[in-house]
Amino acid sequence: MDIPQLSPQELEARMVAEPDLVVLDVRPTKERSIATLPGSVHIPASQLVRRIDELDPDAPTVVLCHFGIRSMAATALLLERDFDDVCSLTGGIDLYAREVAPDIPRY
Repeated sequence: MDIPQLSPQELEARMVAEPDLVVLDVRPTKERSIATLPGSVHIPASQLVRRIDELDPDAPTVVLCHFGIRSMAATALLLERDFDDVCSLTGGIDLYAREVAPDIPRY
C-alpha cells in the first residue's frame, strides 16, 4: 500500500488554510508530554483500533508520531477503514520541530 505523506512545510500550510484539518498524534502519552503540536488530537497508536470511532472519516487528517514510522502504520489503518483524506507527516514531530517550529522540544 502506498502511504500518502506530507512534509512539515506542507502541514504548516494546511493548518493555516484548512481550519477543519485534524492533526492526529499517535505517540504514547509520555512522548506527547515532552513535545506537542498545539491543537492536535491525541490517540496513542496502541488505542487507535478501539478508539477509531472518535475520528471523522470525512475530515482531512494528518497523522504524526516521533519520526514518522508509527504514523505511517496508523495512516494505513485509517485508509483501510475508509478514511479518504489522510496522510502521514514525513519525519514526524522531530522533523517538524527542526524545520518549521524550533520552539517545539526535540527528544
